[in-house]
Amino acid sequence: MCFPTTVLTTENIPVTSTTTSTTTTTTTAAAERWTPTSIFECQNNSYIGTYCNITNDPCKISHPCENQGICYLNETHQFRYMCRCPIGYFGDRCEHDNRICKNNTCWHDGKCVEHTETVAIDNKTTFKCTCEPGYDGSYCELVDNMCINITCENNGVCFSSHLEWKCRCLDSSLYSGKYCEMKSASLKIKQALSKSFASIAIAAIITVFLFVFIMDILKYVFHIDPVDRERRLMQSKRTKRQLKKPKKQQRRKVHAKLYYIS
Repeated sequence: MCFPTTVLTTENIPVTSTTTSTTTTTTTAAAERWTPTSIFECQNNSYIGTYCNITNDPCKISHPCENQGICYLNETHQFRYMCRCPIGYFGDRCEHDNRICKNNTCWHDGKCVEHTETVAIDNKTTFKCTCEPGYDGSYCELVDNMCINITCENNGVCFSSHLEWKCRCLDSSLYSGKYCEMKSASLKIKQALSKSFASIAIAAIITVFLFVFIMDILKYVFHIDPVDRERRLMQSKRTKRQLKKPKKQQRRKVHAKLYYIS
């Protein structure tokens, strides 16, 4: 509530002095001049203003404490307030951050966990970053290789990027699928034909090998020559052919002797 107080001041002012030939009248009049000076005093010293509706609490006016510090009045302090800082902050306004785990300590949205032990852990710090999937390192600064446990089929190559992996197939026209496991119809036909030709060639080779092996067993183990009859027929035919051929007349050889006559 506001109570106005008025202070009044006066001064004696000589008005006029009149002299005539018959009478001389000297009149001295005291006139008062009023100078009002209005001073407002609020019943509650914590408020100021014409209507006592403005607080003079520095904590409410400027909110000086940072980092969730608590402001309280202290008339003995030069600023008339003090800040009660949270653990890890200090300064007149709690503006200095001395925490081990700060907002930017762990990268890529990793969570910082402070260790109270006096002995440092493996990364020689008193904190540990719990990293999000795909990141690693003391500060979650390393990106994991997403292709470690991925096997691409049909000679496909795995590529890791942006926390994802992808199998790049050897030939996109022949292979497809997440792991390059799907084959095109043309490739299936080619593979079927190649397998059939290969199987025929293998079967032929095996047949020849078995034939030769059996013939050797009959000849050298059981002393049976299955082709002895055919061999004799061939030899007789060859002999008859040679006999039918006309014999070439042998020319008589004449020895010539040359004598040199001097």
